[in-house]
Amino acid sequence: SVSGKPFLLLLPHFVYTKDYYSRALSSKVSSDIFFLVPEIRYSYFPPAWVEAKTGSKAIEQGRIKTAPFPSFWYAFAPSKQIIHPTWLVDNFGPSGSVRPKHRSKLRYATCTQHIPRDFRGEFDPNKKRANPKARKRAAKRRYEAMK
Repeated sequence: SVSGKPFLLLLPHFVYTKDYYSRALSSKVSSDIFFLVPEIRYSYFPPAWVEAKTGSKAIEQGRIKTAPFPSFWYAFAPSKQIIHPTWLVDNFGPSGSVRPKHRSKLRYATCTQHIPRDFRGEFDPNKKRANPKARKRAAKRRYEAMK
């Protein structure tokens, strides 16, 4: 946002790792951007034109919703003009906290290093692969959330 207007965008998790992301943001905006990350993946209703056999495995398996990729909120509010500096910490807890304070179950991150591992982009150099037991538990939680 070159104009400095606030924004709140729901985007796929990998956007912050792309070249176009850094080119689209001015240095002022990139220093003030923050992320609101849900505790579990959002699921979506596929468009009506998506066919089960050629488009969505979820539809093919009989589900009506799908979660093809993690997504979270990319937000910008000019410093101290819209959001009081301590409001985010007071409502969501410190940046990068594991358990959110807010009843919405959103986690707050001031930088990409504080984004939870499960929501980091594939090409994020800070992303570490979870151990096999943790991957199995995460897959079970995702499957149960899709029901």
